Parts: sequence; C-alpha cells; structure tokens
Amino acid sequence: MRYFAWGLEILILAAGIHLFLRFVRTTRGNRLIRGLFLSVIVGVVGLWGFSRALGLEELEHLLRSSTGFIVVGFVVIFQSELRRGIAQLGEHSLVGRLMRSADAETIHQVVEAARSLAAIRRGALIVFERETHLHTVLETGTAVDAAVRASLLETLFHPETPLHDGAVIVRKDRVAAAGCILPLSEETLPSPTMGTRHRAGLGLSEESDALVLIVSEETGSLSLAKDGALHADLSPEELEHEITRRLEGRHEPGGEEIGLVHSVLRYLRRDLIWLPGSLLIALGIFYIAHQGLQETEEFRVRFVDGQRARDQGPHAEEVLVLLDRPGDRLVDNDQDYWVEVTGTRSEIEELGGAVRGILRVEQPDWEGGPVPIERIRWEDEGGLDYAWKIGTPALVVQRYESRSFQLTPAAVAIDESRLNPRLALARDQLRFEPSAAVQVSGPKTELDKLGRELELRLATIRAAPEDHLELRRRAELHPDLVERELVLSTEVAVVVPIHPVAREIGTVNLEIAQVCFDPRRMGELERWELPAHAQTARFSITTLGLIPEDADPTSPAMIERFGLLRRFVEENLRVFVDVSELAPDGEGRSVRVRWTWRRTWQEASEALTDGNLHEELDVVLLSDAEVLLEPRTPTGSVSARNANKSQ
Repeated sequence: MRYFAWGLEILILAAGIHLFLRFVRTTRGNRLIRGLFLSVIVGVVGLWGFSRALGLEELEHLLRSSTGFIVVGFVVIFQSELRRGIAQLGEHSLVGRLMRSADAETIHQVVEAARSLAAIRRGALIVFERETHLHTVLETGTAVDAAVRASLLETLFHPETPLHDGAVIVRKDRVAAAGCILPLSEETLPSPTMGTRHRAGLGLSEESDALVLIVSEETGSLSLAKDGALHADLSPEELEHEITRRLEGRHEPGGEEIGLVHSVLRYLRRDLIWLPGSLLIALGIFYIAHQGLQETEEFRVRFVDGQRARDQGPHAEEVLVLLDRPGDRLVDNDQDYWVEVTGTRSEIEELGGAVRGILRVEQPDWEGGPVPIERIRWEDEGGLDYAWKIGTPALVVQRYESRSFQLTPAAVAIDESRLNPRLALARDQLRFEPSAAVQVSGPKTELDKLGRELELRLATIRAAPEDHLELRRRAELHPDLVERELVLSTEVAVVVPIHPVAREIGTVNLEIAQVCFDPRRMGELERWELPAHAQTARFSITTLGLIPEDADPTSPAMIERFGLLRRFVEENLRVFVDVSELAPDGEGRSVRVRWTWRRTWQEASEALTDGNLHEELDVVLLSDAEVLLEPRTPTGSVSARNANKSQ
C-alpha cells in the first residue's frame, strides 16, 4: 500500500509538471521561460542527486536552502507571463485544445489568398495560432472574428484599407484579428530582399509556436516562419502541404471527422518526449521531498564497557562507555534501551537501521548513575535529534583492584583418570613455580570475599598418558571464581613429580655361596664355613612401574606375572659372602651378605617388561645382613671343597 501511494503521488506530480510545461508552451516567450524552468528544475535535481551520491554535504545544504528562493525569484521575474497564462487558461476548453487549430478548407483558403496576393506583388502577414496563445498580439490589432475566406484576406491586405500594414491572426477556422503588430527578430535575414515583414514573422516564430505566412511585396515570393526559422521561396503546393502537416484540425485531409479518442492519442503522441521528461522530473522532485520529510524512528541500543571492547569503535546498536579510570569496569547490563531519533528521511536512512555512540566519562570517582542523552556523542548525528523513549538509563560502575594471595596444595584438584596406571603422582611434593605468591585482579567486592567467604581454588588439572617424569600445568582460577570476574594476574605453574608405582609381589629364599675374590687369600675358604642357620638368605621382591597400583594379585594374569618375576629372581639373583672381607689377622669372623644379578630384568623376555623407562625390579634383604663364619671342621673342609667345585 505504501508503494502504491508513492506511485500515485509521482503520477500526480508528473501530471502537474506536464500541464505546467504545456501551459508554458501556450505563452509568448515560452522558449525562454521553458528553458529557464527546465534549467532550474533539472539543475537543482541533478546537482542535488550528484551531491548526495558523492557526499558533498556543503553543496547539498546550499541547494536545499536556496531552492525556495530560486522558485520565488522565478515567479517574480515572470509574473506577467504567468498571470497572462493563468488568465488564458479559461479561454479555451480542454476538448478544444485537443482539436487541431485549423481544418483543410481553412488552410486552402489562406493559401489561395497568398497565391493571389503574390501574383500582384502585394505584401501580407498571416499568422496561424497554435498552442501558444497570441492574446497580447491580438490586443495590438482590430478584432474581426470572421470565417476564413480568400476574398476576406485579400481585402484586409488591400492598400486602401487601414489594416493592410499589420498581420492577420487566424485562430482555428476564424480570422480573429487584423492589423496586429508582431515583435521583430534580432537575427540576420537570409536575403537582402527581405524586409520588416519577414523580420516580424521570424520574430513571432521565435517567441511562440505560431506559423507565419509571409508574402513578399518586393518579389512576390512565399515564405513560412516556424520555430525561429524562415523557409523562403515556397510554391503554393509546398506551402499548403507544410501548413497542413504543421497544423492540426478537426478533419483529416480527406474531410472525414475524427473522434475525441483519436485526438487524445494524437495529443499524447505529439507530447511523447515531454511525458517521460515530466515523469523523470517528478521522480527527482519526489525523491528530494521524500528525503526531506521529517520523521521519528526508534532504535535499540545497549551499553558496552569500552575496556572489554579493547578500544574498538562501537558496533551497531551499541553505546561504548569509556571510563576515566582504567581499573573500573561497567557492570554487565543486558537491558536494551530505545532511542527516538528525529530527522529527515534521508538522514535516518543513512543510519543504516542502527545507531551507535560513545559515552566518555571524565569523572575519576564516577560510580554510575543516570545517563542523559546529551552526554552521548552519537555517530552520524548531523542534524538529528535523540531522545530516550522511556526513562533515562542508569549505569553501575564496579571498581577493580589487584591483591596478593598465597596458593596452597589444597587449592589444587588433580584428575588422574588418564595417567598411566603404573605411575603415581607424588602429591606431597607438589610445588608452584616460580612462587606460590600470586596476584588476583577483579571487582573490589569479590576480592573482599576471597579468602573469607570464597575459597581460593584453581581449575582442575588433568593428567595425560604422556606425562611421565612430572605433571606441569599452568595455574588457572576455578570457573566459579572466573564467573565472579576474578582473574589470576600472575603466571604460575603447578608442578607434581611422577613416580613409578611400587608393588611387593612376594619373597624368595636363596642359598648363600661362600667365595673369595682375593686370589692371595684363597686359603681362607679352607678355614671358614657358614653356620647351618645362615646358609640361606630371604628376599622380598618389589616392582616399580611394572604392576599397576590397582591390579588384583589374585587374578590369573597377575598370578602368572608374579610367577614369572619370582622365577626370574630365583634364576638370576646370586647371593654370597666374600671371605676376603675378613680381617687378615683373624680377629673378626663377621662378613656381609651380598648379591648380584646374573642378568638384568631388562634382558629378560618381553613377558616381564613393557619397555617403559620407569620400570624397575628390586629386591630387599629380609634376613640378617651379616653372618658369623665358623671355623671349618675337617669334614667341613671336604664339603667346602666340594662346594667350591660346584661353583
């Protein structure tokens, strides 16, 4: 419906402009008036559109402010022509204007009179009135109002009559007046034989659309002045054809009547150029008027903290609040506010459907309050007026600070679900690097609660399968504290050592061999022997990183693995005492129980190891670490020698 109304307005405006242009065409001096009018309209509309397209605001303002004065000046300068034209509007009906100005018979009578006058070298001026009313010209002559006849015209131009020196005005099928004075042209005539009569006919054709037939008194030639041009030396047949083609009458050349509809179509076809021109001018004027209308539109805005926006400009539907103190923050306000913007339609369309502005606070101790619309610097405000639709928004400012706190292991929560099950965290060795002292920044009210109502906690640290030697993560505040806008300002790392899991898988009893590693004291083997109660040593078997901490020792897989590890110890662990460690003077007989591996567990089958660098297999002596050797008896000597041979 809105577009239909716009289209109707444009059509009405185009019709008015077209009628005005036709009215201008019916007045004397129409070329001057029409040219000035079109220059003003097209110039103003064109320059205004050009300035709008290129953003020439000064030129646009100049045109907007001076257009009214130009129109008033146009009316003042041409007031007499406008007054005369308005007075002439009622002289002829619209239907009459749609008809041709002369019929074929009238034209034939005029041409016959011209032929007769030319034959006897008698000068004549005959004017055919068309759309331009020749009211002022008629006033200079004598009204006749008679039917057009060749004899009448010949009589009017007879030298003995008082009206022969002037021009005869033919209006439609009547001789309206005779003895009329025509304006003289300033142009140079094409032939020296042409005199005042030709200059007068040319002058009238320059100021109106009339056709002027000129019969030369000197040469008897026939000329036709039209549209400011003079066509000389025409034959009567050429003259009749040209006049018939130019004039429009109520009859076709064949004498048949034409209807009103046909006349209207001819009328529109004759103005084919003027119709789109009128429409284009109407579009330009409508656009200017459309853009110049004052209207009020509502826009939504939200206040945004300038610090959080990182000094970027405001986005659409935002008012960027720039606080004076860097440590202050605007309390989040999700409420939308509505702004009423009043201005011309073009200015509002330039906003792009949204407004944006900046609120700069230059009061260091400002803690919020109402925000008058005048304090906001709106972008693209131009001549727009801004006003809050409902009430005045009130903002709240939060003071931000930074304080020191001490981290403790209790503040750290660790998720070990993905840690290698053969490894364990040494939580008792947790440390903070470079220091446990940290700075926490945030709202003053929240910092006051931290350590009292709020516990200083860190976000959960999650171990990963690739963590082996230590767990190292950057410390971050718990999400609950982050929601309170608290920030850990100090970079600190949480470090937790990782150790392989230690598991005891059982005990073994191994015989203790008696050896001597000093060849010079080999005779000691013949002197000493192990007592019966100290001939075996008891060991506990401990694994590091080989058995998961939560492994079930009663499961078949663990029973098999424990058995493999125990057999490896029994087959590869060698336990002995070295008699060369005894004092040479024989004052002591105590020696330490020692052991060694025939091959390491890493050299064993893959059933014992997974290739983890943290895997270790160790044994712990449970029996006495030292034994007392006894002097060997003769029988014992033989048994000792047999024992050495077996070694």
